[in-house]
Amino acid sequence: MIGGEYTKHYKQSIYYPVWQHIVKYVKQIPDAKILEIGCGTGQLAQFLYDEGFRDYKGLDINKEMLEIAKNNSPQDFLLADIKNKESYPADYNTVIATEVLEHLEDDLGIFKNIRKGVNFLFSIPSFQCNGHFRWFNSAPEITNYYFDCLYIKDLKRLKKHNKWFIGWGVTR
Repeated sequence: MIGGEYTKHYKQSIYYPVWQHIVKYVKQIPDAKILEIGCGTGQLAQFLYDEGFRDYKGLDINKEMLEIAKNNSPQDFLLADIKNKESYPADYNTVIATEVLEHLEDDLGIFKNIRKGVNFLFSIPSFQCNGHFRWFNSAPEITNYYFDCLYIKDLKRLKKHNKWFIGWGVTR
């Protein structure tokens, strides 16, 4: 049963400050067509909806989380494995991955499923935790690790907030 942090209103979530940065970035993208990978219970999806973003699809592999998302937000959600290229819909120019990459053993592999030249907004932790395959201590570590997959032009767009780095890059 999913509960706690994942069923709170997005403004009461510990991730809300991270999502505020993500939403600020999305607002800078003309005609954002958003694909959120690992959308979970749809908290960020609802925040985006409340900010006027309607061209959105959320993907998650967890059926229970998607049922919660569908009950909490009018956005479009799909059951999908982000490791499978066929799971990605055709029409998007922005991918959001908050609290996802660190949970994938082959996080670099998912970039093969995302078209080149797509805005990629993400958060990644700076702390070790059960279920994390990786975490980072500095912005240069992140840019070096993701260099072959992700171009982060402006390091000002790679911010540290509390225990997370929040970034914006373009897929290579």
